[in-house]
Amino acid sequence: MRNINLKIARVKANKKQREVAKDLDISEMYLRQLENGQAKNPSLNIMRKLASYYNCSLDDLFSSDMQMY
Repeated sequence: MRNINLKIARVKANKKQREVAKDLDISEMYLRQLENGQAKNPSLNIMRKLASYYNCSLDDLFSSDMQMY
């Protein structure tokens, strides 16, 4: 399942995948996999980093409900 909220948050932050990956010290490929739902079992640490980076909660970022946007 795609995680459209991750991509929406990145686009709203006006960031490229390359920038976010560099800022969070993860690979661009891994970020792409997270956004496309191809990453299996992302760590809680990575999920927290992403939520903090986009200034939102884990629920907002990883829920299937897109009310945040």
